Amino acid sequence: MNEIQTYSTIMFFAGVILSQAIFYFDQKNKKRKFYIYLSAVVLQILDSVHSVHLGTLEFITGQIKNPEEPENQEYLQKESEKVELFMNLYLLVLIRAIPEEGRKYIKYSTWTEARTFIEKMRGLMDGKDKS
Repeated sequence: MNEIQTYSTIMFFAGVILSQAIFYFDQKNKKRKFYIYLSAVVLQILDSVHSVHLGTLEFITGQIKNPEEPENQEYLQKESEKVELFMNLYLLVLIRAIPEEGRKYIKYSTWTEARTFIEKMRGLMDGKDKS
């Protein structure tokens, strides 16, 4: 084998290895972006569900004749606590639905943390950062 053939063979395999590395890192970057996007979608879902629950609470409050009475206040407080409990449950279910490798991109694990991220997202969409 002469020098040109050896050089061509080495360059061929170097090109193959380089292209494999590029495709590997590109695929890894796409997965990362996908899981970050999925994390934002989970936040949007939670925000929508929370809005529905709050609407239900407002409806119930409107249906109660005397919302200032202590027993009605206690009932509304328990309903509000139930909403918070359900939101934590929904969050855990949605996080568990994401594959293990994607969970490391989710930066929230409780409803309180998720709500903070939702408020930050709203601030970004409105054009002002509330940090």
